[in-house]
Amino acid sequence: MRLLKKYLPSLYRENKEMEGLMNAEQSIYDEAETDIKFAFSRQFVVTADEKGVEQYEKILGIMPTATDSLEFRKRHVITRLSTTPPYTLNYLKQQLTMIFGADNFNAWVDYGKRELYVDSFINNISLFFEFETFIAKVKPANMIYIYRSLVLPKVGVSSRYLAGWGKWNYKLDGTWNLGAKPFYSDDTTEEWNYKLDGTWNLGAKPFATYYLGEIKMNNQSSVTPFTLNYSASKLKEIITKVVINNTITVNSSDFLNFNVSGGRITFDVLVETANILIENVKIHAGENIIDDATLAVKSGENARIRFEIEYKEAF
Repeated sequence: MRLLKKYLPSLYRENKEMEGLMNAEQSIYDEAETDIKFAFSRQFVVTADEKGVEQYEKILGIMPTATDSLEFRKRHVITRLSTTPPYTLNYLKQQLTMIFGADNFNAWVDYGKRELYVDSFINNISLFFEFETFIAKVKPANMIYIYRSLVLPKVGVSSRYLAGWGKWNYKLDGTWNLGAKPFYSDDTTEEWNYKLDGTWNLGAKPFATYYLGEIKMNNQSSVTPFTLNYSASKLKEIITKVVINNTITVNSSDFLNFNVSGGRITFDVLVETANILIENVKIHAGENIIDDATLAVKSGENARIRFEIEYKEAF
């Protein structure tokens, strides 16, 4: 904050009346300066506070939920403000990066069939409906939009290499002569050579102790592609079904494109029940659950969910 007294002419700086006047007006000036800064920051969505974002939401007709964070509400507003022509695939990808984050989606167009595909993972209902609203505004009317929910759990495989250094607790080099003296001698006085009062705890330590330590360098890749692919192949063999919302079951015999490549299991599942909100998907091996994912996907006619389980080396 700026001090008003600094701007007084030198003639008035020692004047008590002017000093009192400046002190009284300082708080009014500070409040006005704060209001000006808030007014300026609220002109931009990125720097706006909660009250500023609330004004944007009223203008755009956005109804936030009680659980929406301020950052999510800002993204919501920016998405609405960004829906202006021209619309291109690159523009679409830029906006999807803002919604999902980089590398969390895949979007492409089959121009021959006039179909727009978007693969991603959404587990937030508010985010899903915001995404649907955005697509409805930017998609050409003569193009079919197909959303495929992507379930991508990652399974880590790691290896460790340890080496040991030994320490002899009871050395047999002559320094520890067990049997050199009896446990008890009764001559003229009583003498215990190996007292059993806690001062000589035979067996408290092993004869040798080994200390193991890591000898493999951090972040060094050692698990081979063969191991990752073999692990994925074995998991694929025991996958029996997918259960959606605990009510819809799709058996593995009905999976589409069920295969393993590069340590990754992939398959598609068609959901024939239309107009339902898919909120939970479980991958089963018999009655055991391999993966349990929370989603937010509204199924249309023949909705398709892409599943990918990837084996990667864990560090």
